[in-house]
Amino acid sequence: MEIIINCVILGDFNFRELVWNRLETLTDSHPFVKCVNDNFMHQLVDEPSRGNNFLDLIFSSDDNIIENISVGEPFGTSDQCN
Repeated sequence: MEIIINCVILGDFNFRELVWNRLETLTDSHPFVKCVNDNFMHQLVDEPSRGNNFLDLIFSSDDNIIENISVGEPFGTSDQCN
């Protein structure tokens, strides 16, 4: 019997140096990218959440279990879009 466990991790990842919509820039030389790759995770947010930066991210072990991701307007006193 095969057991499949899906994992979703989301949060505010302050790696301004990583441009998630330019895959050619995401190499294993960055420790965080290496961790994501080593754990077979997929980053699903495809637009910046603060200025040109991808800070609020969603990672999933199966990119088919998350649908309809969108970056909205900032809320409350936050300067980041959610």
